[in-house]
Amino acid sequence: MPRPSPRQPSTTRRRLLRRGGATLGGATLAGLAGCSTVEFGFVGGDDLPHYATWLPAPDRVLLDPADAEDEQAATLRRSYPFAVRNWPDIGARLEATGTEAEGDFEADGDDFVTEYEDGHVHPVLPLGPRDAGLEVASNRGLSVLETGLDDSAIVEAFESYATVPEPFERVGEYEGYELLALPDSPWTVGVRDGVVVEGFRSTGFPMRILRDPRAVVGAVVDARNGEGRYVDADGAVGALVSHLGTGTLVRGQTYPGPTTSAGPTANSGNGTDGTATPAPTSLVDGTARTLDGETFENRFVAVFESAAAASVERLSTERSERPFEDWTDVETRVEGRVVVVTGTSESNLA
Repeated sequence: MPRPSPRQPSTTRRRLLRRGGATLGGATLAGLAGCSTVEFGFVGGDDLPHYATWLPAPDRVLLDPADAEDEQAATLRRSYPFAVRNWPDIGARLEATGTEAEGDFEADGDDFVTEYEDGHVHPVLPLGPRDAGLEVASNRGLSVLETGLDDSAIVEAFESYATVPEPFERVGEYEGYELLALPDSPWTVGVRDGVVVEGFRSTGFPMRILRDPRAVVGAVVDARNGEGRYVDADGAVGALVSHLGTGTLVRGQTYPGPTTSAGPTANSGNGTDGTATPAPTSLVDGTARTLDGETFENRFVAVFESAAAASVERLSTERSERPFEDWTDVETRVEGRVVVVTGTSESNLA
């Protein structure tokens, strides 16, 4: 079976439900503060955000577009969107406000739902927002969740996962990661140092897009080790990530559809549900939103084909979606082929 999809509470809101003390295989989940080796800032000499080290080049995780059954499937195989959540930021805010009852968390512009039953952020591990670490995911079928859990507890949770017809089995290791897989199912997991790396067939895409899930896990691990990264394979994605930086919520969207001299055409097909998206005015764009008390400090970045094409006016007049329209204290700037918009918006974690 494919990896379960998160429940869909609303198109604009995500639920953070009450979480008490959680246990996993009899072992209490330790809080991340003071005991985690998870990093959330920049790494390396190029100021590369930590999350970007988990993103592999598209051709290492997606099937060859030339072999696709139709143009939509081919387009979806050329690149992938990504979403990042810094759960410690969210958990700290919940703690500071004493939020225990069910509440809403506004995730404007976030195309990925993460909460499962009982407010969990993962379909197998009973982790709430206060328990989880950094999450990096793509709806194409890959995810990374950094936790403070012992590897043995994570492996036990997958081996005892009761929702699947047959239990996960240990199938070897890769670069020190214990590998588990469901028999005859497109879902493979790698576990090492509290990190859970997954490759899986997304239930949102009926067509075949992803390579073998075990190969996907290997590609993600290789990217973390510095080999075959998204930012190195695609200069526009590299520029996007370097200008976005870090945040509580970060997302990146690509537009890999058929192109003309004027740029990507309509029907680029990179919507999160596999449907066509409006003709963009940039190659890639994204938003980084940093939780700051009762507000979000936001940064929208769009990368164009050239400096001559980069224009704030084009973003304001030609785009059907403008996440910065409702921000306050908006400022804009152009840096070469990159347009950056910053501003402030309210947070529902008040």
